[in-house]
Amino acid sequence: MDTHGGQSLGVGGLDSQQPGSEAPISVPAQRGTPAGDLVDAIFSDDVERCRQLLDAHPELLNTPLRHRGYLRTPREDSAWPYTGGDNDYQGITPLVFASLVPRFREPRLDSRAPSSSGLAIIELLVGRGASLESRPGVAWWKDVLFHETCRDYDSPEAMELLARAGADYHTKMLNDYCYSVLQAAAARGAVRTVGFLLNRGVPMHHIHQGEEDSRADYGRPNGTPLHAAATNGRCDVVRLLLDRGAVSDLETLDWHGRTPLLCASRGPFSHEVDAKRGSWEETVRLLVDAGADLTALDQRDLDWSPYVFDQGAFRDTPLGHVSAWGSGDIVRYLADRGADIHRRCSYPKEESFPYVAAGNNVTPLHRAALNWNADAVQALLNLGADPAASDEYGRQAQHWATMRKCVSEWRGRNEFSLVWGDVLVDPAQKITLLKRLTAMESTISHLLCATTDSRGVLGRQDAFGRTPLHYAAYVKLVRAIVLLLEGGGGGGVDDVGQVDNEGRTVLHHLVDALYHPHNREPVDGDLADERLGVTLSTYIRDRQDHDIVDRTDHSGFTALHIAARAASYNAVALLLRLGADPNARVAKNGSDDNNDDEVGLTALHLTMRCPVWVPLGTYEPEEYKPWKRQAARIKELLLAAGADVGICDSRGRTAAQVEAAVDEELRRERAEYLVRRDHFSAEWARRCALDSRGFGRGRAGPRPVPVPAPGNSGAQQSPYGSGVGRGRGL
Repeated sequence: MDTHGGQSLGVGGLDSQQPGSEAPISVPAQRGTPAGDLVDAIFSDDVERCRQLLDAHPELLNTPLRHRGYLRTPREDSAWPYTGGDNDYQGITPLVFASLVPRFREPRLDSRAPSSSGLAIIELLVGRGASLESRPGVAWWKDVLFHETCRDYDSPEAMELLARAGADYHTKMLNDYCYSVLQAAAARGAVRTVGFLLNRGVPMHHIHQGEEDSRADYGRPNGTPLHAAATNGRCDVVRLLLDRGAVSDLETLDWHGRTPLLCASRGPFSHEVDAKRGSWEETVRLLVDAGADLTALDQRDLDWSPYVFDQGAFRDTPLGHVSAWGSGDIVRYLADRGADIHRRCSYPKEESFPYVAAGNNVTPLHRAALNWNADAVQALLNLGADPAASDEYGRQAQHWATMRKCVSEWRGRNEFSLVWGDVLVDPAQKITLLKRLTAMESTISHLLCATTDSRGVLGRQDAFGRTPLHYAAYVKLVRAIVLLLEGGGGGGVDDVGQVDNEGRTVLHHLVDALYHPHNREPVDGDLADERLGVTLSTYIRDRQDHDIVDRTDHSGFTALHIAARAASYNAVALLLRLGADPNARVAKNGSDDNNDDEVGLTALHLTMRCPVWVPLGTYEPEEYKPWKRQAARIKELLLAAGADVGICDSRGRTAAQVEAAVDEELRRERAEYLVRRDHFSAEWARRCALDSRGFGRGRAGPRPVPVPAPGNSGAQQSPYGSGVGRGRGL
């Protein structure tokens, strides 16, 4: 995967500019001055203008320049994170600025290259004796400039010029990835630059063991250049390094305990697979043909990290990793050369376990199924992989295929999509996501057709009592539910009514809402899918088992109770369509999880209690009014289905009385909040007035800060105590 990639976000309102653009890149305060004109001339590749300015103002040759070019790239788009100091990307000499211009122009890393005019400007500056440093005695850019240029573009011509100016390609300093200069070039895929550096004696192996002082001063590189090239799928660089003697590094381990083959087998990021699969597969072939060990296993500890669903975070063999993203051809290639398709490995557990794929005894087929790599699934099955093979929890590849959540992190940092229907309405995402869902259907179909006894694969409950349908329902993978119920060509399955170890059926999991991480509103758009409703209705009608809909879990809740409590309109509508009883009461099942206050409640009672669950922040009416409107819509559904308004709960209250109690509670807590807020604002103003340093002052002076509401249901914690959220006594 490309550990250095990234796209320019146009930070600061600057749009990407092309060479020759007249829009100034200099800072506003210097525009019209010789220094500002030189910045703009260098950025515009205007060689003649640069020459004129240097002739008229020779002192500019090594004058520190300030510019706005760094605003065109994210801070992380560099060998070191930008900190704003003079040793970073401000206060740099014209020569350093000219060498970085390709980064400021082109947001796509693989498309960056200095123009012929840009090289001419660098040559002009070097020929006149330009320095890399703006201050005497500072050797920062001498040591790091090659790190920056080697990761940005492939230009031995520029490297030769910069070396004449004093840039050191033998430096032992490492960049932020603990890469040497040669590793940075290898990771970039700069094959010409890699050859340039090797021809000048830059070593391709680790720092020698005898250089203890150097390791103490500069650290130890993260692997070898072969690791760096393999990690990023740079097949041309891998080929060059192997030809130049890197075969001796085939079994060397990087910091994470991986050989170069294991690095390459991790593959690209999921959103880059289609575009970059070819170069990664060729990299794998080159390493295997050179003699890399196909039985190697990642040596890193099996710990949970936030990147666990990045396929490279799993501890596996090369075939296991490749099964997640590679084509059927590369899977067959590895198997033909001795890779074990039955090899079992271990995967880490995350905090939402056991609803996610994890555990021991995981096969490459599990891996391919989890990633919906239908081509690899079919190849493994043809090679003899067992579709009934289970991990340590009794979960087969079919279970793993239905555990994949909707992940749409590519929509933006602050945008979330928890269900597939949510992102399919986005034109920019629809084509890609439809391809993923088609791959999911193909994956499940291949597994269904792999056995004549589909019940033996699909109907088996795992150690948690769950079938593939349970997991598909949990992640709201509606198309998988429909496919599994229809049998996918391998016969239907009869497990909608099966209960897991929590007493929950598929319907319980299906209507248990996912919540938006910001406003905590239920996300239930996929449950309005017409095909889902028809499939479930047909299933229940054909089996004449209407009790499925009203079965209770170990907490005494039916699926309708769960949907009503979650204020999920689409879930309630679906269950009523399936024949759910609107007057069913929460049962007392003897479970410790069951709240005695909830015993005897109907769906109508639970609907009226919806605002109780809202994680209020300021008790402003707009915070809970959307929930009240949603509750009113659900109330209409329930009444139309025959809900009895006269049923009383365990306290003897009807649904109408519960609704009135909720309204009164909200009014009381709102009044209490206003008192706390006014007290807090007065105290804040008093402190600001007493603090001579202007404590808490902005340009507009001290501002009252809203007081967080008490509680722990997703709202910020408050010093005023707890009480908001689940179980406020209503």
